[in-house]
Amino acid sequence: FGLMRYEAQGAESLVEVLTYEAFRLFRDRLVNIESRQAMDQLIYNQLRNNLKYGQTIGNIFFLSKVSNVNPIFPGTKTLGRIEKTDLEATLKATIKSYEREYKDLNVILVDELLEKFAQLEKALSQNAGHVLLAGRSGTGRRTS
Repeated sequence: FGLMRYEAQGAESLVEVLTYEAFRLFRDRLVNIESRQAMDQLIYNQLRNNLKYGQTIGNIFFLSKVSNVNPIFPGTKTLGRIEKTDLEATLKATIKSYEREYKDLNVILVDELLEKFAQLEKALSQNAGHVLLAGRSGTGRRTS
């Protein structure tokens, strides 16, 4: 069911979707950078050897807000492809709009923040989607 949410047209797009979903299922659960890099090498080696696909997908995200295709299943949202530069520009514009209305956020958009945003958006766009956010002790909200 997870792969049916993606907007994929053509063989190359399907490989991108499969790679992206493999990263979300396996790589996102790894806790340190060395393990993630080893997973990257494993996946990219398999893509090169078995599917003759030599590109990396580090600058590609799939979000429900950019899809123009009607969902296959009622009540679900289709995930469309967006480049990292486009996602960064969209988030900067959204943050700027929020700051004009409410208050200054002082947010710097680094790669890790973009990845976390895409992960959260994917989880929350599912039917009855939810997430549990937990951080280190002493970080986060200080007042109630």
